[in-house]
Amino acid sequence: MTNQFRQMFADAFVSVVNLKLKIQCKDIYEAHHEFLTRQQGSQFYLWKDMSEILLVTPKKIHDFYHNTWSKQFYDDIKPHRDLIKQYVKQQQKQQGVQETAKDIIDYLKNQYPRINLHYQTVYQQVNYMFKYKSNNTYVNISKDSPEHSESQKEQQNIKQKEYYTQELEYDAVFTIFDFDL
Repeated sequence: MTNQFRQMFADAFVSVVNLKLKIQCKDIYEAHHEFLTRQQGSQFYLWKDMSEILLVTPKKIHDFYHNTWSKQFYDDIKPHRDLIKQYVKQQQKQQGVQETAKDIIDYLKNQYPRINLHYQTVYQQVNYMFKYKSNNTYVNISKDSPEHSESQKEQQNIKQKEYYTQELEYDAVFTIFDFDL
């Protein structure tokens, strides 16, 4: 993902939020806050309008926002991975990934009241851990092990596509990852 496209996305985001909500946000942080406080139904129009500016489909705009761009507004989960791993390992209830991710976020918010976690990132981490949890035993496969690369190929089919947009005198590369889980 080029920094140029990220900047184009941020500029389009602020412009469309200002236009649609009839406000004047100073920066991406204020625009993002305003965006989150609005009703979910109105978000589709934002994707549609941004897609016309960036010449990318509304679905690609939506996916890029949720899977990449919006993460900058949230705390990193890396310091909490061991705790998440323990929670998944010790889980007694038979519940799905979605419920477990919500429980983990609630648990971490109780432990660290000022924490602000990106739900999709926690969901992806829990989903990954569920795939390697068998018979109440969590299998920890390090990224450097040969088992990880083989299981990674089997578990995820990642297709990288590049979409080119042209605005004024320059090209930007927009990379989307499709996860077939």
